[in-house]
Amino acid sequence: MIILLDCDGVLSHFTIGAHRWASSRGIGPFTDEQITDYDIMKSFGVGSENWESFRAWLTGTRFCREAPVFEGAEAFVDQLRKLGDVIVVTAPFVGVDHWEADRRDWLKRHFGFGHKDIISCHRKDVIRGHVLIDDNLEHCEAFVSKSSYRRAVVVDRPYNRQRAASGTHVMARARSYGEVLKVLEAAT
Repeated sequence: MIILLDCDGVLSHFTIGAHRWASSRGIGPFTDEQITDYDIMKSFGVGSENWESFRAWLTGTRFCREAPVFEGAEAFVDQLRKLGDVIVVTAPFVGVDHWEADRRDWLKRHFGFGHKDIISCHRKDVIRGHVLIDDNLEHCEAFVSKSSYRRAVVVDRPYNRQRAASGTHVMARARSYGEVLKVLEAAT
């Protein structure tokens, strides 16, 4: 089984960076539960013109290089490797210098992924695989729409609860790494 695995929001606690940026601007404080939209600026109650400032902050701090790892993520990846071939498919943060290189270094350092096991792209639906594990509902829906053999597991986060999946039978929502593994084990 080829398992495609997202990084930000699944392995990397990306919203911590958003919290730190907001705090540096005197916005907040916020909790993860308050980030209820993929558009983080909406959750913070500020305009989209702040994205440029956020991208500049991410570049200046090289946040991607030092992003926190979600608790239990290392053990989760070890378990996934027992189920199949794990490939990280991560969307690059356009406009943030060094993001892709820092992401590859981060994945190598924390999970042992080599350059052949990482794909940077936004179109995850065009990557060959049996299952996609992602926190982005749209990525999961596009992935399963390409073929009836594909499955997707949405990692539950406050920002992806604003709408339910389109009702397709090939998707599941998981609130923990353990739930993701149960879905995958049941599918094999």
